[in-house]
Amino acid sequence: MKKTICAVLCLSVIGSLFAGTDAKAASTNDALFGRIAEKVVYVHRAAEEKERVTQKLYYNDEMLILANFKNKAGENWLRVRSDDHTGWIQEDQIRPYGAEGLHLNAVKDTGARRGADSSEKQTGTVQKGKGADVYMSFINKKGERWVKANNIVLYRETIGSSAFDGWIKLEDLTIMTSSEEKLGLSSRTAAKTTVIYKDSGLKTKTGYVLPYKAPLNIKGVYKSGNDASGVFKVSFNIKSRTYEGWIPRDYADTYAYQGLYGKTFRTIILDTAVHRSATHDSRVVAHYKPGTNLVVTDTFYDPFDEDGFGKWRNVLLPNGQKGWVNDTAFFGV
Repeated sequence: MKKTICAVLCLSVIGSLFAGTDAKAASTNDALFGRIAEKVVYVHRAAEEKERVTQKLYYNDEMLILANFKNKAGENWLRVRSDDHTGWIQEDQIRPYGAEGLHLNAVKDTGARRGADSSEKQTGTVQKGKGADVYMSFINKKGERWVKANNIVLYRETIGSSAFDGWIKLEDLTIMTSSEEKLGLSSRTAAKTTVIYKDSGLKTKTGYVLPYKAPLNIKGVYKSGNDASGVFKVSFNIKSRTYEGWIPRDYADTYAYQGLYGKTFRTIILDTAVHRSATHDSRVVAHYKPGTNLVVTDTFYDPFDEDGFGKWRNVLLPNGQKGWVNDTAFFGV
């Protein structure tokens, strides 16, 4: 056990030392993750409507976005994956998000590398079926999609396997879903993959990870004098057993968030950019003037945002265009 913990800590330090030589997380015009935007979407074997349907998806189903492609008809298609299903859907059938914070699983034994390219030195191994927590994403010059991830907090998975921290090709990963996780916006769910803590001070980890959009029940709330947002005590199920713990309040997509959906809000001056996905690095698809009325349709929270502006709203503009704006666009939302 001591050797395992030592290995985890050592790899964490090594990963920090290599940070200067890693591929930079530059701006990316394409998201690596999204949720289905329509009531029903058919997945095709190839990037054309006439191709055989291989899977049916439903609103809010989660998918990794492995590649994009424009066919001969000029249609933009995406190659997507969830669980062990891979296929093609049209680009406008999915709502793109950032990949940071996701918990993914390896579809085969694969390497964690020093940089976002197969030629980079392998620093660890991700075994088939094992989990990886993503904290950075990148599309390299070849157009390959990579995520930087580790299993440092996954103590149960680290024991009996090797710890890793490095760049993993998105093609070798999948996002696991279940019928319980495919929920509408009327349910309380996790707004971001998060570690569960034993105490309201968020100092001692339980060893459990609550996946993004996993169902949860809020049992209580605690606010300290210096923390205006507070923390939630939550209960959640893992393999039919119920557990309890504490998470930051913003990590729960509560009714307070969902009460915003479908309502119109007037913007203020702080931000005028509408992004393709819920990250500052994604492509800007539109601009709006201060005072523009935007309809909020969804929320995404990014706890890894270093500037403290990690809360995003999916909005509908007056001209019918959709996109993501940072929460700083509004006042009191």
